[in-house]
Parts: sequence; C-alpha cells; structure tokens
Amino acid sequence: MTQILQRLQLGNRNTPTAYRFGSREILTVHANGAAEICNLTGEPVHVIGWDGIRNMGYCPAKLLRGETVDQFLDTPSVDFKQMAFSVIGTLALMAFLASAMVLVGNITGCTKFIVQQAEKDVAVSTVYPRINNEEGGK
Repeated sequence: MTQILQRLQLGNRNTPTAYRFGSREILTVHANGAAEICNLTGEPVHVIGWDGIRNMGYCPAKLLRGETVDQFLDTPSVDFKQMAFSVIGTLALMAFLASAMVLVGNITGCTKFIVQQAEKDVAVSTVYPRINNEEGGK
C-alpha cells in the first residue's frame, strides 16, 4: 500500500528532490530519470530509476515537482485531440471505401444488376397480389 511521502528537499534540474521513505531511508528523484533509495547519510542503497517509482505506484514527475498531496499515478487522461483525429480519420476512410465500392460497382455493372434483381423480386412478390385480391373481393 503506497502512502504519502514527506518532502525533505525540493530539487531542481541539478539537485534531486528528496522524500522520507520509511524510517531510515530517503527517496531521491533526479530530473534525468534516475532515482534511488538512500540511507540517512545520503549514500545510495538501491538504484530504482523512474520505472521503479512507477512500479511502487508513485508518479515520478509529480515527485520531481515536489508534490506533497497528489503523488500517485493517475488513470491515463483522455487525449481528446487524438481521439477526434482518430474519429475523423476513420470516417474519412469509411467514406473513401464506400465511394470506391460505388465506383467499382458502377464500372462493372454490378449496381445495375442488383437493382434489376431487386425490382424483379418486388414484382413477383406474393404480398402484392394478396393485398389486391383481398381488396377486390370486398
């Protein structure tokens, strides 16, 4: 279970941000992607890197900024710009494929054949004569 870490030192590009990590350890987060767990004297005990911080449930960028309240990984945010681009691209691709199918159907004569077959099927339908016979018999 992850817990809120107490910030000991706010870092910058050259100095790491330090947090109390347990009773005898310090977590230092560097801007270059490095992170380590140190003893109280500041000597590295275990090098974990930013991936190790993520595996523990913390967000390295938030820790580097010196957050004292919101330190945990969030659910990934939705990029609406990318989602809109994907939807527009998908619709454009579908429109292109539909127009290509219509063009190929018109060139090969498939569209005309299908329309003629549909008209024949409607003309020989059993529903149409039955309706006429019921109205004519009254």
